[in-house]
Amino acid sequence: MGKKWRRVASPLKWEPAVGEAMEGVYLYTEVYKGPFGECKSHVVQSGGEFRYVTGVVIDSLLRPVRPGTVVRIVYEGTSKTVAGNDMKKYELYIKDDTTPEAADDDPGVEGEGGRDHLSL
Repeated sequence: MGKKWRRVASPLKWEPAVGEAMEGVYLYTEVYKGPFGECKSHVVQSGGEFRYVTGVVIDSLLRPVRPGTVVRIVYEGTSKTVAGNDMKKYELYIKDDTTPEAADDDPGVEGEGGRDHLSL
């Protein structure tokens, strides 16, 4: 028999309600030029779908995380920046058994009870 084909679609934007979580495998970060300069989209494979999440807070949280790591991203709502703009807030959890050991050397990955929780 021949190989089976599977349709691939572009990642969908993750638009969660406050407190909603997305769990999956962090795949990659795409950098592009937006209306205010450089922007990043972070792609996670979650339940057979590809989703992307954006925002300066998630940019910082995912910086030390390697592709292939199992993550849990929790949307915490928005807060105002000093300039009065809305900023999306997230918490990030990583599954220890999928985290490359090299990530242990990265600063800013510490959390309660070990290196498994990030929050800004």
